[in-house]
Amino acid sequence: MEDSPAANELVNDVPEASPPAVPPRRRRRWPLRLVVAGVVLAVGLAAWWVVWPMVGGAGSSPGPLPHAAVPFSRAHDPAPAGPSGVPELTAQPVWSEPFATGVVEPTSENVPHTHWWDGEAGGILLAGEWADDHYNQVQAVDVTARTSLWTMTGPFQAMRPYEGSGLLLEGDHHLLVVDPRTGDVTAQADWDPEADPIWAITADAIVTRNAATGELCGRTWSDPGTCLWKEAQDPDWHPCGVALVADKWINTDHGVLDAATGEPAPFGADARVYGKTQTLYLGTDGDAQALRLVTGAGCDGFTSYQLWDPVHDTAVAPTVPLAENVYSFSFRHLPWVFERDRNDALTARSALSGAAQWTYTPAPGRSADDRTVAGPYCVVELSTTADSANGGSTDDTYAGMVMLDLASGAAVWSSPEAYWVGASEHVAYVQDDSTLYAYSLEEPGFTLLWSLPLPSAKVGVIAMAGHLTAVDSATGQAWVLQVPAVPGPWLPWPRP
Repeated sequence: MEDSPAANELVNDVPEASPPAVPPRRRRRWPLRLVVAGVVLAVGLAAWWVVWPMVGGAGSSPGPLPHAAVPFSRAHDPAPAGPSGVPELTAQPVWSEPFATGVVEPTSENVPHTHWWDGEAGGILLAGEWADDHYNQVQAVDVTARTSLWTMTGPFQAMRPYEGSGLLLEGDHHLLVVDPRTGDVTAQADWDPEADPIWAITADAIVTRNAATGELCGRTWSDPGTCLWKEAQDPDWHPCGVALVADKWINTDHGVLDAATGEPAPFGADARVYGKTQTLYLGTDGDAQALRLVTGAGCDGFTSYQLWDPVHDTAVAPTVPLAENVYSFSFRHLPWVFERDRNDALTARSALSGAAQWTYTPAPGRSADDRTVAGPYCVVELSTTADSANGGSTDDTYAGMVMLDLASGAAVWSSPEAYWVGASEHVAYVQDDSTLYAYSLEEPGFTLLWSLPLPSAKVGVIAMAGHLTAVDSATGQAWVLQVPAVPGPWLPWPRP
């Protein structure tokens, strides 16, 4: 996956002790109630300190703009997407003809809703019908061929697609490894999620932890029923969090280990996940840099972090203390760390120096909810409550988004009605209830490249699996964005 199943954001006073699965994103007040699975991304930056107190202080909303008519009847799929799984569409695209996904979500608020995942198998979307804390069924859709592939009935406690390894389904009494393209079960094992919950997943390993003894068990995707290695741990441990480094190493109470072999990593011998003071190493690019975190007594919040060189097992920056009012912090874009305090102010800080670069304070009554980075911008999605910083819910309180300049923290664009769709290397995609918009990440000022009416009144656009797919969960129909065909020279004979 683009984001390994590491916790890219940590809640400082409510430590995450659950396995590092990629959680489904929160529900928003959309008619289709479309939920897209993803991870919380963080802020990368380089700049000076600026305070920008109001959401609507700069920029403009993406009002309905005329879109160019496409005079061609033939169209083709965009070029393959980059590592983000999002295609580059700089020219005016068109929607494909609708096709049936087989994924139909009832309209009542008290029935299952759908979580969408990138199948990590080239053009495959996975849909999980979520209700009562489990998936009733899982379906696969090939958006390249525009067809439904297979359906598997649960219940499953979790579904975790992993590029090159398959789809891991956690049932009540078994583990299944499934080929996302065919639905074939390639490996399986008897398993008790209460007795042996999953502790970590990498491309090469599935690590479980025995609830009674604390012992870790390293398994493979091809044989999840066999422990290749075991590591004794304290049975009473209460870890502050589980974290992966470079999608390879895991934190334990006896240092950082290679998840595939159980052997010590070349760094992090002092890692501890049990005791009064705990030390964790985290990072999505651990071959180059990681972050060393230290907790307070009894796992009472993280107290400091330090940029670390895992190759030479040495610090590359001084220790940065975390203020007591920091509620959560994100570290996807090291060496930059993004902090959120209890007043919902967002601070961009350099892990190299510990210096704050800028702070963004939402307007009164607004809370910065999701954050991600797209090119030279920080994307901040807003809610209408600050309860999230106090453990409350932000469901159904979506309040728009704002784009911040990473170099200064200044707002360059905002909209109370827009939803973030995703971004490739050069293009950002945003939608409202009627239109999809594409903005340049290279030209200054978040320049509009094109806009296109949505193919149906109640659809959400998914930026996954190398495509932009509009899904109407109420009808099960979907449309894929295509690049218009360019006509060739006129010839007096029929084309082949």
